Amino acid sequence: PVPTLCPAGFHAASIDQSNQSSALCSGLCPAGHTCPYPGTIEPNRTAAGFFAPDGSTVPQPCGSASIYCPDGSPIPVRVVDGHESFTNLSLNPRLDPNDTTTRTSQQPVPAGYIAVGGERLACGSASVYCPGGSATPVRVADGHESFTNLSLNPHLDPNNTTTRTSQR
Repeated sequence: PVPTLCPAGFHAASIDQSNQSSALCSGLCPAGHTCPYPGTIEPNRTAAGFFAPDGSTVPQPCGSASIYCPDGSPIPVRVVDGHESFTNLSLNPRLDPNDTTTRTSQQPVPAGYIAVGGERLACGSASVYCPGGSATPVRVADGHESFTNLSLNPHLDPNNTTTRTSQR
């Protein structure tokens, strides 16, 4: 009888079919990789924006803006409070930068904004301000006022009261 190839989701030690006769072959495809075909010898590293747990045959999209998946992810990574997820096209140029299901990275949110669940939101009102990397707005102290410090974020409109960066 001709030995059968290791099934998809498993990987083989060699191309020699006689080494692929075990039910488990060399084992499950390792996390962060896929083994899409029967007889896979070299597992495929999962591209940024996707993840693959042990035994995967196809990569899964990362999921939402609150998580991101760097290259070779076995599971999605939760975005840190005060950070936003984004798609870094230098890590995977095939991705759509507007697709929140295939985020690859995180970065601190710029001054004037907060980040909740990996998404950038305006700071709020003139009674609060948001330094860079904020997860929640900071209340303006009594006797002070909020303002937009353009040296912290030159892309803001200084007349917009919803994106204040500082107090004075």
